[in-house]
Amino acid sequence: MMFIALIAPEAIFALALRQYSTARSFHKDPKYKFSMTHGFFIVMGGFVTKNGNHPIAKKSLVFKHNESIKNTQEVDIADKSKNDRLAKIIMRAFRYQGLETTTLGLALIQCLTGFFWLNKPQRVSEAIPVDGPIDLSSEIEAKCPPSDAGPGSGSSCKRSVGKALNGVLFGSYPEFDPMAESCVPSFWSGDLEHNLHLLSLTVCASVMGFVHLLPWWTNSMFFPSSAEMWLWRATAWMLVASPILCLALLTIKSSFQSGSNAKALFTYLTYGVVALYIFARSILVILCFTTLRGVPAGMLTNVDWRTLFH
Repeated sequence: MMFIALIAPEAIFALALRQYSTARSFHKDPKYKFSMTHGFFIVMGGFVTKNGNHPIAKKSLVFKHNESIKNTQEVDIADKSKNDRLAKIIMRAFRYQGLETTTLGLALIQCLTGFFWLNKPQRVSEAIPVDGPIDLSSEIEAKCPPSDAGPGSGSSCKRSVGKALNGVLFGSYPEFDPMAESCVPSFWSGDLEHNLHLLSLTVCASVMGFVHLLPWWTNSMFFPSSAEMWLWRATAWMLVASPILCLALLTIKSSFQSGSNAKALFTYLTYGVVALYIFARSILVILCFTTLRGVPAGMLTNVDWRTLFH
């Protein structure tokens, strides 16, 4: 999770947006009318069955345990130590470094992520068991894998990479069965349909790229060499273009039938664009530290806080 937050913080934002959408759907649906805190706790796998400690993470299971979840007080879920404060970002007429530019982009995404996770319980150490209807047949069926899922069916590298990318980018876990697991996947966001998450992920990732282009347009960033300057600009443009290209490829891919060669081709092209994006982000992270050498003396000037509000 920490690696993803550093290389692709937009994926964390997309996760927050998907989880917020799921929690809000439970909050607005008249069949449930849960609080937003309850909704987030469901998505996190915080409610588990008393028999087996299986996460109540899918809508069908939530419906069966509806009353027990409602009887759980919000005060028992809410994290009382959530006192994080948002520091003000003050932009001054100073020249700055690549590390500060990347920090600005991460701060913007963190602000958006924090907004959607405002009601999400934090630092919860244990789940809450709830009562529900006993259905032994469904549990036995869930714990027994289907006959066509052989032991080597998921062992190929290609399938593993595809599963990982679908989980991180889209929160898609088609083979996840809560009644056969004790926790939810890291990027689980419920089994509801999220129509705008892909577009929001694209916009957020492109904005991250535009933030890294600001030093080019303002000529306010110091580069020790011209090679590093042009490498920064090239990789920043990759951050801008890759998400848009990825969205276009996925749109074209959806028009082909499953199993066709064209669909497979666009799938591989999409994975290639994602790899290009990760490569560009990695280069920018490295440049953030390599450009720290030979810093001009003026860039080490401390901020005079006494003059900010006068």
